[in-house]
Amino acid sequence: MSWTWVPVDAIMVVLFATLYAGFFALLGGRGYRRLLLGWLASLGGCILGYALGRVLNLHVLWVGTFPWPEATLGAAILLLIAARLRI
Repeated sequence: MSWTWVPVDAIMVVLFATLYAGFFALLGGRGYRRLLLGWLASLGGCILGYALGRVLNLHVLWVGTFPWPEATLGAAILLLIAARLRI
């Protein structure tokens, strides 16, 4: 299976990133700048996790063609980094 971007997966990446950013803002609760930072970090992490999942091609707990465990891990790592920033 080759690495290609599936349009439905783009929607899933944005939805998962928004969900994780919402949790980040809800638990952090420091205003709109933190929400924007969290959304950008989780979007970048989901994209990196998606790419890693597609390259490694491990089909564990995928939702269709979307590797959500890898996207979740990527978003969590970048959100932890964003939480440590003093913004």
